[in-house]
Amino acid sequence: MKNSLSELYGFNQQISYQHAFTYIRQLAINLRNAIATKTPETTRIVYCWQYFHSLDFFSRMLSQHVGSNKSSPLEPLVYPVIQIALGAIKLNPSSQYFPLRFHLVTALLRLSKHTGVYIPLAPSLLEPLESALLKSTFSKKASSSAGGDKILKPIEFEYTLRVSSSYLSGPSGKLYRDQVGLKLVELLGQFFDLYTLSPAFPELIVPCVVVMKKWLKRYGGECGPKVRHGLNGLVERLEEQGKWVEEGRKGLTFDPEKLAGMQIARNADDAPLRKWVKRHQGMSSL
Repeated sequence: MKNSLSELYGFNQQISYQHAFTYIRQLAINLRNAIATKTPETTRIVYCWQYFHSLDFFSRMLSQHVGSNKSSPLEPLVYPVIQIALGAIKLNPSSQYFPLRFHLVTALLRLSKHTGVYIPLAPSLLEPLESALLKSTFSKKASSSAGGDKILKPIEFEYTLRVSSSYLSGPSGKLYRDQVGLKLVELLGQFFDLYTLSPAFPELIVPCVVVMKKWLKRYGGECGPKVRHGLNGLVERLEEQGKWVEEGRKGLTFDPEKLAGMQIARNADDAPLRKWVKRHQGMSSL
């Protein structure tokens, strides 16, 4: 009876693979058309709730039914879903679409956490730091000339894919800038938290820490206290976590055949970064 159920489950997954492949292929075709033509019509096909929810569904489905099981018939679908989501993030780097970027990154974080597949999300999260929004001072003079003291409501990222241009200037721009900055800090913390016990953690954080330090040195005085304190706090926790891992990997024997799953022998709940991430969950909701 047990073997029959296992065979039936495997057969159902094979059928599921065929159906899922068809829909994922259509998502890839839509993205390819949007990249090739770059027209408002093709872009809207990708930058809409239907497209995002499709990717989010496959992220959830593969997280649950594949996980760390590399022999799953659905496992070959993980890579194309990742590539499509990363391609959608890069399609339009406009500050107005930062909420969509955060949705896609969250879906990829879920997939990476449950499948163990490394997804280079740090560049996608650091890219907004180079936007005019994050570098803007939004001084009182600029605010008054862009609409007086009228401030729009804070963005509810959970229900937003795109913000109006009203959030790119004036006092509402300052509000949006702070929300984006804190959301970046939150998601970067969650990304690096996936590798809390990895012996390679100190080396993994180096490029990100260097970029954030240079950015803070150049724009830290202009980006607003909330963004500045958030990024400074993340840099401090990452460096503290790096030292924590370095201490834990002393005497660790490196085996090339087991390198992928190697972890340091320490309690993850005691990790400085893990504590910080738990304490700052939802910090971007102002």
